[in-house]
Amino acid sequence: MKRLLFFIVLYVFHVYCMAQRYDGTRLYDFGLADSKELSHTLSIAIPCLLIGFVICWFTMCRKPNEKQDSVVSCIGCGGCLTMAIGFFFLLPLLAYVELIGMTLFYIVVIVLAIWGICVWIKDKL
Repeated sequence: MKRLLFFIVLYVFHVYCMAQRYDGTRLYDFGLADSKELSHTLSIAIPCLLIGFVICWFTMCRKPNEKQDSVVSCIGCGGCLTMAIGFFFLLPLLAYVELIGMTLFYIVVIVLAIWGICVWIKDKL
């Protein structure tokens, strides 16, 4: 139990030291996108991802033909680029993912700190 408490304290100390080197600006500090912006980016991103995936799928599932290999590889590359454009338009959602992830991380750290203090107090008594 002492070893686990030691590792928890060491991990929290490590996170604290890393946070001191960080300049403090997070992605969501620049502002979260509102619903209109998110719906606009999703209306572009989802079709791009689907179209790119379908192009890549049909490129991979075709029967090999040596005459059409260069044309098909160009079409497959276009599918990958279409998917990359779709992922680019999903970046505003990354701010929400970061906000949720950091909130959950801090909740876990606080719960572990309270648990560690309770274990430490019970060991002392």
